[in-house]
Amino acid sequence: MRTQPSPLLLLLHLLLPPLASPKLFTMTAHQIHAVAQNEQYLRRALGVDDFRKGSFPSVLDESLYPRPTRLHRTTKASTVASRHFVEYPVNTYIAPQDGTLYISAFQSNHVYKVLPDGALELFARGVYCNMHQPCITLSGPWGITGLNNLLFVASFSTDTILIFSTVNSSYIGSMGNAEELNAPEGLCVGPNGVYLYVASFLSGELVRYHLETRTYVDVMVHQLPGPEGIAFLEGSQLIAVACHTDHSVRLIDVKEGVEMTRITNSSGGGHWSHPVGVASSRGSLKHKDILYVSAHHDGGKNDVILAFDVQRVRNVTTVVSLKSLWKGMNELKGPSGMSIHGQSLFVAAYQSHRVLAYEIDHTDHQLELKASIRI
Repeated sequence: MRTQPSPLLLLLHLLLPPLASPKLFTMTAHQIHAVAQNEQYLRRALGVDDFRKGSFPSVLDESLYPRPTRLHRTTKASTVASRHFVEYPVNTYIAPQDGTLYISAFQSNHVYKVLPDGALELFARGVYCNMHQPCITLSGPWGITGLNNLLFVASFSTDTILIFSTVNSSYIGSMGNAEELNAPEGLCVGPNGVYLYVASFLSGELVRYHLETRTYVDVMVHQLPGPEGIAFLEGSQLIAVACHTDHSVRLIDVKEGVEMTRITNSSGGGHWSHPVGVASSRGSLKHKDILYVSAHHDGGKNDVILAFDVQRVRNVTTVVSLKSLWKGMNELKGPSGMSIHGQSLFVAAYQSHRVLAYEIDHTDHQLELKASIRI
């Protein structure tokens, strides 16, 4: 006996078209070329590839997103670089080997590098692992310094110092942990390149690591009120520490672990406060250094760069006097970390999202703004 199909099956049969037999999908050479071209346009729009030089999209792109060059991938493992500006830079470092400028961006958890020809690359971000240590997240990069072909980056939130190769941007390893550091900020390499010094902000300590073994050595100084930027005076055992909380800069003999001099408002310069960055260069006279400090001024109404003459006697005793004060510079908003390369002073301006490059004129005691890098 033949059964009748259900009303539901009849309805589906009327509404749905019959299933077609499977066909092999093929593309013509013209279609393949069109797909490849569309993919190329997409890569250019995302910032992975450059537009053709001089083309209308290239001109339009540069007018909308001014910067030295578009961002590129540095390694196969890196993600597509953002087309946004570098935001909230907090520190700079110039590699003496080739003049590459490294910039740490605190809030975005990125480290960038600007090549001498102006090309910008994303140098580091994200999680890093190797076979010998636990994985480390680069979170809140702040202090940044280098030695030979290594770059050291302080990771504020993870209490570690990440180590990278400047040759190929590869991750080498890390130093430090939550027991040794608490919110590391300033970094600098000591005389003869033996030790790395770290300003541990929340614990108020100056911590020392051995660079060859990459191991913790000791705490050089305790009870510092909010240490941030640190820098050695050239050819000496004196390290300058910017103490944000009590508005002072302290010169410490690391060989003895003793504070030699403290620079405060009473040292001159009026009502400056909250120092963050320090950098040092050798003056024109023997045994005299120039110490640059970034700070607030006039109750926070202005941000300033101060320069102090530091006179060393027998490489120990110091006499400090105010040399110059620069304020009212429009783009100097939230000055943070500083570095010196030759006759150039580089200052990370946190609130104006810029790195300012000044030419140092020791004869006229002036800083002349040469570049305002808004990458």
